[in-house]
Amino acid sequence: FVLPFGVTLLTQILDTCILIAIAVAADYLISSNSFTFAHLNPFRRKEDNEARRDIDIHEDAEVYEGMEIAIEIDDLHKTFFTGEQAVRGVHLKVYKNQITMLLGQNGAGKSTTFDMITGKHHPTSGSIKIDGIPTTERHNANYEKISLCPQNSPCFSMLTVAEHLYFFTRLSNGVWDTAMPDKIVEMLKLQDETGKYAKNLSGGNLRKLCVAMALVGDNKIVLLDEPTAG
Repeated sequence: FVLPFGVTLLTQILDTCILIAIAVAADYLISSNSFTFAHLNPFRRKEDNEARRDIDIHEDAEVYEGMEIAIEIDDLHKTFFTGEQAVRGVHLKVYKNQITMLLGQNGAGKSTTFDMITGKHHPTSGSIKIDGIPTTERHNANYEKISLCPQNSPCFSMLTVAEHLYFFTRLSNGVWDTAMPDKIVEMLKLQDETGKYAKNLSGGNLRKLCVAMALVGDNKIVLLDEPTAG
């Protein structure tokens, strides 16, 4: 089988272009002061990544040095009675007056970790401290400092948005102060929804209501579990 001359010529031109590109890239890498052939070794790359991670941890420690810790989690594990291991060896420090994001794929154990922080589930092992006090201590008053926007939307279908905020404000601190709910309603752009029943809200506004319920108590620690879902 003989290829037409035009096809053969085109193939040679493409091969030449590819080889030139490889040669230019190799010349650039080899001439770079930061490049060594050790970078081609996958084991070396793993060591470099671990070294970089250690440097990042050290730099983070310097940034947060002297700051107060709101939540401290040490070697946290959770295994359910079915044998499912939902959380495995979590170490985390959440500092006061900071926003901390907990990232992970579905099923990574983020919601279960939140449930253990709030006391819904007890850890299989490991420890959680809130303001320096272990959650294992009975009558831990620090739980009163936490509010949670859960992953689902636990709203009362026959209560309006305004009634939800009134109820959760009283539930959190026992008093009704309109300044805080009004500020949160404006911030979340729920001004036109306050008279609507929860069952009539769109999915997005229902999530906004859940965020508002977590914020109205003006608690020191606010946990938001996928607040933008929906």
